[in-house]
Amino acid sequence: KVLGAISVQTNPETIKTLGQWSEKDATTLDTKDTELAKLKSQSPQTIREALNREKRDATTLQTKIASIITELNADAVVLLQQQATEATTHEQAYQAAVKLALGGSKIEGVGTDAWKSLIEAASTFSTTEAYKAQSFPATADGALCVLCQQPLGAEAAERLKGFWTFLQDDAAKKRAAAKEKLKESVEKLDSIPREMPPEVAVLREEYEKNHAELWLKTTEFFDSVHKRLTAIEKALAGESWD
Repeated sequence: KVLGAISVQTNPETIKTLGQWSEKDATTLDTKDTELAKLKSQSPQTIREALNREKRDATTLQTKIASIITELNADAVVLLQQQATEATTHEQAYQAAVKLALGGSKIEGVGTDAWKSLIEAASTFSTTEAYKAQSFPATADGALCVLCQQPLGAEAAERLKGFWTFLQDDAAKKRAAAKEKLKESVEKLDSIPREMPPEVAVLREEYEKNHAELWLKTTEFFDSVHKRLTAIEKALAGESWD
């Protein structure tokens, strides 16, 4: 109404007075801004976006915890214990076979993993490069030792054959299989986070504010994961599984 009453005949001072911005006007504007922000926060679109975000966050949390539980539940630990026991049993059987079959070796370390790798590498080189037409070890006339490139005498040839035969033995194969199986399980353990992963930690502010009890349980869960992993590692190193 005030603006509508202004005409060409209105006194300029009156117009100037009407155009002044008072503290009351500023307060009124702030109030309207607050009311507008509140209306926006309660709009169907805003509520829908908030719900979708909460659903996405909850799915992230659930997926991460479920995957860890799968790797660390009672059945998984029992299986790991069985694999560790099996690996130890086959290691003992292998070492007994080493003493029986290779006890007369003239150097230390025969039967170790390093020695095993050496013989296997020699076999691969012999059958794929040096003596493709002969099985390992190559002992035909003129054949050289693929390791030292010297002629193979009768004693040396028999010793090399004995080494290779030993590695094809049941005890060696079972030991290798048990060690590989245990290695794969330990590698899975190593992939489990010892601390709260970043994709979960980023939810802290929101969950502490809106789901405090759930966040407390989440924190306690990851603390328990760290303790469980430590206990399993100690058991694998020789301590009790209890």
